[in-house]
Amino acid sequence: MRPDEARSAILGGTAPDDLLVDGNLSFAPYGRGKSVPPLTHLPNNLHVRELQLDSCGDLRALPRGLVCERLHIAHSALTWLPSDLQASYMLSLHDCYYLRALPHRLKTRRLTLHRCQRITRLPPAMQVTNSLCVTQCESLEYLPSQLKLQILDISGSTKIIALPSDLEVSRRISARGCTRLELVPPLSTDELDLQGCIFLLELPDGLQVCNLNVAGCTSLERWPSTGFPKLRRLNMQGCTRLRGLPPGLRRIDELDLRGCDGLQDMPERLRVTGYLDIGGLNWSGLPLSSSGFRLRWNGVPISGRVLFHPESITVEDILTEENVEVRRMMLERMGYQRFFQSANAQPRHQDTDPGGVRQLLVVPIPGDEQLVCLSVQDPSTGRRYLIRVPPWMRDCREAAAWIAGFDSSDDYHPVVET
Repeated sequence: MRPDEARSAILGGTAPDDLLVDGNLSFAPYGRGKSVPPLTHLPNNLHVRELQLDSCGDLRALPRGLVCERLHIAHSALTWLPSDLQASYMLSLHDCYYLRALPHRLKTRRLTLHRCQRITRLPPAMQVTNSLCVTQCESLEYLPSQLKLQILDISGSTKIIALPSDLEVSRRISARGCTRLELVPPLSTDELDLQGCIFLLELPDGLQVCNLNVAGCTSLERWPSTGFPKLRRLNMQGCTRLRGLPPGLRRIDELDLRGCDGLQDMPERLRVTGYLDIGGLNWSGLPLSSSGFRLRWNGVPISGRVLFHPESITVEDILTEENVEVRRMMLERMGYQRFFQSANAQPRHQDTDPGGVRQLLVVPIPGDEQLVCLSVQDPSTGRRYLIRVPPWMRDCREAAAWIAGFDSSDDYHPVVET
């Protein structure tokens, strides 16, 4: 039967069992204000290439003998799936809040569970041969043993404490945001993403990865003693407890060290071929052997002169820089105080406060919005400060109100200004 005929028959309650559909079936909302007859049941032994069930709240159970290549279910009230379900290529379940378990002997190539909040574990006998994505399933506690996959994604599954010791994943593992994860076995995979695994203390000896992301692993203290011989990309942003790079690291394509306060410098013999990001690190320079890579500061490409010799930055350098992000970085490195003095900033408005004279200073930036700062003096120390404000500020009071968190200067009535 053709898909349109089959759909009409199913919605009209006239579809027979053993229905064979030559194509794909979709039961989903077709737009705001358009009503369709509620789907209450599907025929037994339905055979279809692809079946999509989205927001079918009146469908309480799937039929016996359902056979398809791809099955997509979203925003469903289903509490269980039939034990003989066949979805040979893909089974995708999104926002199936009431679903508690999957078929014991489920076999498919790709399995996706997203925000299925009552799933606590997956069937031990299930077979998923290509990719398993169980994301934001916050009640998931365990993964089955003997998984052999190309891709595993358990991002946001916050009750998982350990990955199975016999886990085999060839291409990519993402456990991003698994905040209770403590144990990772000695895996061998191309890419391992552990960003935000704040309970992870160490990585095991024998771990083999090409791309490793441990950004935000704030408890991580130890690398494997064996190092990572195949490592090509490493993101360890915010790993404040690490005191060095992995042992034996001599060459790497991309290295992100932002916020790694425990690192004092870069090893003399390390060669970076792609980019190095040292945003937030108080380094005075790099080894003389370091060359041939792109330097970054918090993701912004920047030169070594700007980064390590900010005293050499001139107003002309900043005004002629075409890249907005690089210009912003140069301003930060030079300092607003020195820039405004050197650029002969013009006052847009001037008045007084308890600290004395305050000014709203303006410097035009070619091809960009004006740079506007409020110049104020601390009444207790006599030190003058420049605070950047939006370019549309008209006077000092409006700028001061914005700094204090007020949308309108009419609401800004400080009893004492300090």
